[in-house]
Parts: sequence; structure tokens; C-alpha cells
Amino acid sequence: MAGRAKLSREDLATLHLHLWLSALNRSLAAGLRRRTVGIEALRAMASPAGTLAPHHADALLSGIEHRIRNGTDPLPEIALSPPESEAEAEMLRDDPLPPPLERLSRDAGLSAFERAALLICAAPEIAPDYRRLYGYVLDDLARNSPSVEVVLTLAGGTGARDGSCRRRLGPGGALRRLGLLVADDPVATAMKTRLEPAPGLTEWLLGALPAPPVSLNDPRMILPGAVADEARRAALGPAIRCLATADNALVGLWGPEPGRHDDILADFASSIVRPVFRGDLGGEGSDWAARLREQAAIAAGAEAILWLETQALPPFGAQGRPLAEALARLPLRIVLSGRTPWRPAILIGNRPYADILLPVTEGPTAWPLPTDALPPDAAAALDARYRLGLRERRAAVQVALSERRNRTNGSVPDLLPALARAARLVATPAHLPSVILVEPRRDLSDLVAPEDLHRQITEIAALYAHAPMVDGAWGFGRLTGSSGALKALFTGDPGTGKTMAAEVIAGTAGVALMKVDLSQVVSKWVGETEKNLEAVFDHAEQSRAALFFDEADALFGRRGEVRHGTDRYANLEVSYLLQRLEAFSGGLVILASNQRDEIDPAFIRRFQIALNFPRPGRDERLRLWHLAFARAPLGSDVDLAAAAAFDLTGGAIMTAARMAALLAAGDGSERIAQEHLAAATERQFRKEARLMDASQPDGLSVARTRI
Repeated sequence: MAGRAKLSREDLATLHLHLWLSALNRSLAAGLRRRTVGIEALRAMASPAGTLAPHHADALLSGIEHRIRNGTDPLPEIALSPPESEAEAEMLRDDPLPPPLERLSRDAGLSAFERAALLICAAPEIAPDYRRLYGYVLDDLARNSPSVEVVLTLAGGTGARDGSCRRRLGPGGALRRLGLLVADDPVATAMKTRLEPAPGLTEWLLGALPAPPVSLNDPRMILPGAVADEARRAALGPAIRCLATADNALVGLWGPEPGRHDDILADFASSIVRPVFRGDLGGEGSDWAARLREQAAIAAGAEAILWLETQALPPFGAQGRPLAEALARLPLRIVLSGRTPWRPAILIGNRPYADILLPVTEGPTAWPLPTDALPPDAAAALDARYRLGLRERRAAVQVALSERRNRTNGSVPDLLPALARAARLVATPAHLPSVILVEPRRDLSDLVAPEDLHRQITEIAALYAHAPMVDGAWGFGRLTGSSGALKALFTGDPGTGKTMAAEVIAGTAGVALMKVDLSQVVSKWVGETEKNLEAVFDHAEQSRAALFFDEADALFGRRGEVRHGTDRYANLEVSYLLQRLEAFSGGLVILASNQRDEIDPAFIRRFQIALNFPRPGRDERLRLWHLAFARAPLGSDVDLAAAAAFDLTGGAIMTAARMAALLAAGDGSERIAQEHLAAATERQFRKEARLMDASQPDGLSVARTRI
């Protein structure tokens, strides 16, 4: 290939694939010769009428017995010849990006047998005549599709035993688990099971598509890696021993922060040197039984532990017992995990069982980076802020490395800023109809409040960062029942800065703000409000976002005397909220209310922080007016000090300032004049249903009497 012109990526991919098809052709030719010899032998034994004599049948039976005891003589291995290997090495040397087949084998971790199986199944889409040849090799032209039998016949020379090969062609093997090959029966490994390449895979192998049609790694699989530290390994000892010593072991893993349970599963994988497969049976209405069969087959084929999270299981009601019975019958190692235990007697009483109750996780967690890539303090701060699980940390690292390559070509050694941005992206929650995601844009410099209140608001972000350590390592979670979360109650008149303070706190803590849309949460149907709230709390726990309830008295109001049937259900909703708020482990919950007296006292007891937002004094109002007009063109006659004399909240001042700007723009004025400010202020008072006192010199003083 020396001296050849540089090939296009499509031509290079096709040429590389043809090298490997030549290797397949050699094995196929040997298979055809063997089949020809077999046909001739059978023809020699057969009578003219096409029947077999008894001694001929005995000869066939002896041949079968020989193959059972000694195996079928393998065909030549599907491998490149020395000249083909040199040609491949030159291709890989000339192009920085490997051809698709080479990339697939490397990134998906395919063995020699699995690469051969993929070639066998893809070949008929490149040259349809392969189908007739497969039928000839099997001595049945009706069975001309790629199948388990075809692969075992042609790829047996790779050195793998027949049982191992069948397992690799099953649902748990990389080819089918990643979706590279699609079987006509998702759980079968019978000889006649047909195997076809995924739609678009052959086109990608030929260079016709820019990217593979399926992912080349399985995010559901946790592979054995570094062994856990000794302290954590000791705490998990009973569960590790149970999983190591029993093929049908069952482990229950219960505790807060379900999003970080994958760290514990990674410890299990490393301790017993066995991968973990994360199953998903779907939610309500799904065919969980069919999904369980498929995923159990995947776990069994991959020789993996099957991990099921109880919050992702179908509702336990009427389906609870059938689900427990189905799990009890599985001949697999199983781990169940969740916030609250699920221990059906029919399940835990029929197999070796270990139960682990987890505290709030605290302390260093491993980021998939070189040990010197991040300062230990910085890694600990990121972990305390975002509380990411293993898969999320891996995703954050990939995003950060990608950002550095795109922005700096990898030349800047400081990874921390990119990783902090990536961690925040990963932690940002997905869409949920009942929450409004607020990206914090304002900071502490925008917040105008009395000095003592401002200091307490500033402290909340720091308290939030340290809550997991205090509840975990320092033991307060065991004493108080808290789980690394921080709960704050904000009260005060409308417009005094409660919502803005929540946004500022979220921005300072580096997390997103999830504002609960009560119109999407509260339902007239019994039980629906609780269901919607559970989804909100789960969403906040998984995303580590700050959860903000505005007008919280609508949900967290006082329980009253039951006089009507609806009163009992309203009290049940409040009782549910009390329990769920106490169990919340997501990080930060902020409730804002204009009427503290309407909040049920039982809620107030559960808050670590309660702040009252007073109406701003004259000095705060002056700062608010200056802040509102910081970038606006003001006329020389505007007197903000006089405007600050009037009793307006911060929200009202911002509204009035914007109205003054709109009035000025509507008049065609290039500057905001005093008359615009006066008119806007008067409108604000009128909107609040408050009277103007004309006896004051400026004519704009506010009478305290409400209409």
C-alpha cells in the first residue's frame, strides 16, 4: 500500500472491512469443503432409493458421538494473514481515526470470537450471496440467515469453547446487550436463533454513516474497578460475603441519597470481581414481567449481579406479591436498593439475604481522574456541593475534558473550573411539568436586606455544603433523624425578597433552583397531590437542586378539625408532607410564605433555619432605587432620596422603576424624568389599594390606611 494516494474515510473503512471479509471467506471456504465431503459420504452410504441401511445409520451415530465427545474440528480462525495484518497496520498508522470496525472492537471491548460473529452477521448485507453459502454450510438452504448455528460453525476456530460462545451470543453478551446484533427472540440462544446487525450498523462499518447507530458502551453496566477503602469495605462486609458465597444471594441496600448507591454497587463489583447490571422494569403500566425476563437473561449472560432500584419498580399494590415471587425464582445474585426498605417475606425468606442500612454518605469519593488532577480539597468541595453518584461523576469528567479540548486544545492544566461547570450541568434536573427550573442570575450584591438578615442568607450556602458531613461523620443524622439536607423557612410581606434570596442562595451554592408550580401539583383527586409531590421530591433528590415552594401556606397550612370528608384528605396531605419533608435527603428545601401564622407548627419544628423578611427601611429603599436605575438614563430632576421616603417593598420598587422607564420610552423621551417616576409610583400605590396623602409637600406620601 506504500505510495498510494490518501483514501477517503469511506474508502478506508470499506477497504479495512474487506480485509476482514477475506479472513471470513477463508473460514467459509473450509466449511464449504467440509460440507461437500459430508454430502459425498452421505451419498455413498445411501441406497438408490435414498434410504439408509442399518450399518449406515450406525456410522452416522458414531460420527455424532465423536463430535459430542471431542467437539467438531474447528474451521480456520477468522483472522488476518500476515500480509493483511501489515496492510491493516499501515491503515491505522496513516489515519489518526481508526476505521469503524477497529473502533467498534476497541470501544465495545469485543473478543476475537465476537468480532468474527459480527462479521458473519454483517456479511450478507454487503454481499447477499453469503446467505446461500450459509444455507449450504448448514445443509439446509431454507436456513440461510445468520444465526447462532452459523456463527458457531464458522467462528469455532477462535479458541473459545462452545458453551462460552453461546453465552457470548446470548442477551448478556456484548453484541446483543449493546444492540449491535438483534435477535428474533430477545432471550433465546437456540441454534436457530437468527441474528441480524442493528439497522445502520453495516452502513457505518462501510463508512457511509459518520457515527455508529448504537452506543459502544453500556451505561447500565458497572465493571469491577478499584477496590473500596478498608473502612467502607468493612461496613459492607456481610453483603460482600453474601454475594461472594451464594449464586442466588440477595442484598438489600437502604438509605438516603439513592443517586449515590451506585458507589456501593461499584464496591460490590470490585470486591467479588463480577460486573453489576442495572435493571429497569419500567413504571406503572409497563409489562414488568417481560422486562424482568429480558434483563435477567442479560445479567445471567454477562455473569453479572442484577441491580434493581425499588423507586423504579412498578407499584407494589396488587403487583407486589407477583413481583416478589418472580424475583425469588431468579437464579441470580440480586441487589435491591432504595430510600426505604422493601422486604417481602416470600423473597428474603427463600434465598441467602444480607441487609445494609446506609447512613448519609460523607467523605471522599473517587473522581475518575489521575490522583494529581484535582487538589483533594477541591474534589471534596465539588462532592459536597453536588453529591454526584459514580455514573454522574464519570459524565461530568467527560464533559469537562471535552470542554478543555474544545476551548484550549488540552493545554491548560487547571481542570477545576471546567469540572465545576460540568458537575453543575450533570446535576441540573431534567424536565418535570410540576417544577419550573430557574437558572440563578442574581448574586449577593443584588440582594438588599438588613445587615443581620443579609449575613444569615449568606451563611445558608455554607451550611448547606457542610450538612452531609455534620449528619454523617459527626453523627447528628443518627441523633436528629436528618439526612444531609437543609430546610429553611422564609416569611414576610410580598415583595420583601424571599424569592430573590432563594435564587441567590442557589447561585452561591452552585445548584439549580427548582420552583414548584403548585397549579401542577395540587389535584382535586384523592392521592394525586401526594403522588405529584413525591415526584417533585424524588426529582430534587436525584438532581441535587434547591427545591423552592413559594406561597407555601397553600400546601403546608394548618391541619384543622374534620368537619367534612374533604377535611380528612386535606389533613392526610399535610401529614404526608411532614413525613416526606423529614425524609428529604436532596440537599436544600426553601419554603416562602406571606403568612407565617398559617403554616402548621409541625412544619416549623422541622426547619433548621427560619428567617423573617421585614419591609425595607429608608436606607434599604434608597439602595433599591439606585439598584433599579443602575443602568437607566435618569433625568437631572429625579430625586431618588425623596422616592425612598415612601413605604414600598423591594419588589414594588422594581415594578415602579420599570413602569417609569416604560412611561418615558412611551413619551419618546431619552431620559426618565421625575414626572415619570411620580406617575409610576402613584400607579404602584393604586395597584396595592393604598391611598395617597396629599398633605405632604411632595404630594406622594402614603397613607397607612388600606382601602
